Amino acid sequence: MNTVLEKIERYKRDIFDLDISPFETTHTLHLRSKLEEQFSQMSFDEQLFLLSIDLQVIKNAKEISQHLESIYSSQNSHRPISHWWWHIDKIADGKLSLKNISFSEK
Repeated sequence: MNTVLEKIERYKRDIFDLDISPFETTHTLHLRSKLEEQFSQMSFDEQLFLLSIDLQVIKNAKEISQHLESIYSSQNSHRPISHWWWHIDKIADGKLSLKNISFSEK
């Protein structure tokens, strides 16, 4: 998994795979955080691809949150809201809206 595109592809594959263990899904959340660190170095097409996956993650927040709930709650997280994927349960519950999520480069 060397290229940014390969990392994005892995994120896409793993975040929607609810047959893997929730622990593996948290590894996918860590991968998304690493992608965020690399965002400004990505090409426009890579950024767009990543953001298109993010929108699908938000659309499927309830399912992803339910998958994670046995091992993870954002109540115990100190991650910033800008890393909204760590707060997927709040998105699913309507406690975090799209108005609070930034999709632009910092």
